[in-house]
Amino acid sequence: MNVTAGLKPLGWFCKRELYSIQNNIHGAVYAFAFLYNKPGIYQHPNEIEDTFYIGVSGGKESSILFDRKDKNTNRGEYSTLFKKRMKTHFSNLETKKEKFREKKYELFHEKYCPEFDTEKQIFVYVTVPGSDVRPFLKRALLSLAESEYIYAYGERFGKLPLMNLDEQHLETRLENSFSNIKMKNFQFDTLSKFL
Repeated sequence: MNVTAGLKPLGWFCKRELYSIQNNIHGAVYAFAFLYNKPGIYQHPNEIEDTFYIGVSGGKESSILFDRKDKNTNRGEYSTLFKKRMKTHFSNLETKKEKFREKKYELFHEKYCPEFDTEKQIFVYVTVPGSDVRPFLKRALLSLAESEYIYAYGERFGKLPLMNLDEQHLETRLENSFSNIKMKNFQFDTLSKFL
């Protein structure tokens, strides 16, 4: 299956450009890259080595939520899950205070040092389900496309995107770790009972 089958690429956006469209996106596969220049609309994230995260958001029919800004007055705004996800990503990517960042965003700051490399900026690639995709298949298509982009990136560059930690298998597990010893004993005990 082709990575882009059933998807409509919207292209690459800087944060300012993304802000104007993000509340109209109800499900997307997105990717972050730290680059000097904005890539072309048909350049996929798995083709750019500086792509540091590939993710998915929304795709469900009820992807609109009320984002309450003030708990005392119940004021707020309606927004999509995609908009909320972008807000979370950018707040973690742009904060300079380490204690407020999630752990995986530290990897971005350690590798790229965006505070010192002011020539580069973060671009976000967005692709959405095409209009011919049946509603009940949208989430499945988005999950499939996310996995295919990550796989294609790994095949091309021999590593996974920096912040896609869930897909990374650590071959450096300690042979004598507590969990490995327990699992070996469990396997031996189970096998001896079977025999």
